[in-house]
Amino acid sequence: MIADLSQTISPLLEQAAGLMGLAVPEMAHSPVWQAFQVRLLDESVRHCLQQQADLDPLAQELLRDLPMLVVRVQQQGVLLWRDQTHPVRRFGEMLVGAVRGVDDFSGRNAKTIIDLVPAALQKAATDLSQLEKISEQFAQSLRQYQQDLKVREQQLIQKEREQWKLADARVGVDSLLQQQLGERTLPAFAVEFLENDFRKLLQVAHVQHGSNSERWQKLQELLIAIIWSLSEAESESLRSEYRQRISEPQAQLREWFGEIHHNAAALDRFVEQWDEYALALLSGYRPSLPAAHLDLGASDHREWMFTDDALLKARAIRVGDWVVTEANGKPVRARLIDKDLHQGHYLFANLSGLRIASFSTEQLADAFAAQRTRLIDPRPFFLQWQQSLLEQLEEQLARLHSEKAEAEARNEAEKIALQKTAMEKAQAKLAAERERRQAEVAARAKEQARARLLAECLSDVQRLQPGAWLQLNTDTLKEKAQLAFILNRSNELVFVNAEGKKVLQATATSVAEMLADQKASVQDYGRVLDDALATLVQGRREHLKNWQ
Repeated sequence: MIADLSQTISPLLEQAAGLMGLAVPEMAHSPVWQAFQVRLLDESVRHCLQQQADLDPLAQELLRDLPMLVVRVQQQGVLLWRDQTHPVRRFGEMLVGAVRGVDDFSGRNAKTIIDLVPAALQKAATDLSQLEKISEQFAQSLRQYQQDLKVREQQLIQKEREQWKLADARVGVDSLLQQQLGERTLPAFAVEFLENDFRKLLQVAHVQHGSNSERWQKLQELLIAIIWSLSEAESESLRSEYRQRISEPQAQLREWFGEIHHNAAALDRFVEQWDEYALALLSGYRPSLPAAHLDLGASDHREWMFTDDALLKARAIRVGDWVVTEANGKPVRARLIDKDLHQGHYLFANLSGLRIASFSTEQLADAFAAQRTRLIDPRPFFLQWQQSLLEQLEEQLARLHSEKAEAEARNEAEKIALQKTAMEKAQAKLAAERERRQAEVAARAKEQARARLLAECLSDVQRLQPGAWLQLNTDTLKEKAQLAFILNRSNELVFVNAEGKKVLQATATSVAEMLADQKASVQDYGRVLDDALATLVQGRREHLKNWQ
């Protein structure tokens, strides 16, 4: 693509010189030609900057001296559209990349970039002999800024991940209470305790131990015991199971609450009222106490309908990619600083390392499909400028052709009409060619997005160890499968179900494609088993050493 543009621009320049009545040897020394080149380069760079929809007007203003820098280089005889490695191109790309995230929401820490870019650009445009020194100083300042920004981003990531854990815990607790309580009616004192203090105990256990832990299972059993004794138990069954269903759960409840900060008075009050209620049942009558339902709130799960392209774009985006999203009805530039593909978490921050937005996979895909969020074009600026230069040159040639045709056929109306028809056809052909180029770019973008996603999924597959779990979701398989072993000869992964029956044998590439197509998802990487084996081996070694 670059080579094609370079080879196209030079012949068009020679054609423009011919229309201006200049021979090729005369071009370098003609003041008219020099003025034409200066105007062409200046307009092409400004046009390219204005066409950068991803750059905020504030960022474009910071680059206001970039056209002058390009013109100064051209006046020294350097053809920037041919020389891909010229220092000015590298310096310009660094400047454009630095301001991609600049806008009204960049935060006060972005002032470093806002001050550095125009100052460095003005110095370089004024004295090209100091370009290397200016470029190195700017690069060093930019690296220091990025190091400071990385620290702030890591702090934000840690804070956001804690919020994700808490959110997952709230969902898990709501699901447990909904599953166990259903439409049951409990005494008001029990509802108040479950909604406040016991919910807190459940959330702490979910965050610290997880939903597959023994503590979580014990808490479920304790919840079942509380609900049974307050809503279903009769005097005879309660008398035979009082110790198992009330005395032991109360002791366990006090022990677990003792591990966290809690309201001791509320716990004592609940246990006392629980005892009074149970003793009343044992005496043969059910107390008539105020009753209530536990309010679990409305579920906010929704089914989303997306185009395949929008969902693929959401899953293929990587940490470091910039987007333009909306905040209070205004466009905001943000960079993806953290991503969990399998849990579906995406965290975006601005140029100061401040949180801008957090999405799930479905929410991000919906934002892409609705054009509320779009990716910022990561292509080099000067590559886009070459395209802009070509378009500007084509427009200048069309104007020169039109002027020449009008001069030669001023009094021949029919000839002018024919010339205009030819020009319209040429413009239509040019428009068709541009549409073809855009279609090719769109096709390549989709292929690259698919390749990026497959590479990330293959990396996940390579992390799998024996004991890892997948959730299969194909047309014929909808169950969990565990990685039993990896065949050394064929490098294939063999998965079995919970009964030990083989359900899948495939190469790493095939498994990666299943992950990319959402026909499987990683539930566990098998590291817990490795850690347990490592701990067992270390313990046996220490025991042997002590015995010796």
